[in-house]
Amino acid sequence: MIADFGGYLFLLTFAHFIVDWGFQSHWEAMNKATNWKVRARHCTVYLVGMLLVSYWMGITSTLELGFCVVALWLSHFLIDTYLPVYVWARYVRRPPQMLNNLRDVNLDSRTGELAVSGKMLRDFKSFAETPIGLFLVIAIDQAWHIFFFVPIAALLSGREVALVFGSTLVGFLILFGVVFFGYYQLKKGDKKVASANPNTLQKFPVGTPTPTTSKPDVLGGADS
Repeated sequence: MIADFGGYLFLLTFAHFIVDWGFQSHWEAMNKATNWKVRARHCTVYLVGMLLVSYWMGITSTLELGFCVVALWLSHFLIDTYLPVYVWARYVRRPPQMLNNLRDVNLDSRTGELAVSGKMLRDFKSFAETPIGLFLVIAIDQAWHIFFFVPIAALLSGREVALVFGSTLVGFLILFGVVFFGYYQLKKGDKKVASANPNTLQKFPVGTPTPTTSKPDVLGGADS
């Protein structure tokens, strides 16, 4: 049974790389993290491919197929926000690019607010553009995806349905918590500096922000 589980998990992971990377355009990869419509379309195409593979492997009942729809689509939609990887990078890996997030914060001339979240995401992108950062970001991102193949492989190898569904629910609770925490941390950074008056700017020990008329950079995606 363990050998069957490992085989199914390998096949699901192999199919994942083909469907996720092979059927994703560059434009989708660069925009899915910040545009939920792009991310939803990518996840739907991904779901169709993975459902075909799952059906071929033996997932045929309505209940099991419905479970796969939720496990594959929803997990992919949340993971592709890159917030789980961001949380890991900021609070576990803690690379030098992400340690001083209030340095060189830009002033958004349209709102008069300091775009701290934009700076945080730029720092994360700077880390992801280093060789080791790129490798680690992809590895952690893929680990999240593979985590949600485990219950499907468990179903295929004959594990009890109640145990599989229960463990998947726990996994989703963890994922929801991480995504919410990452989103909250970014928004909390913006709220700390709600207005860009001179008194506020003087409170930053790492330097005075430079005004700009451009929109703050946001995180670009990757084929993952």
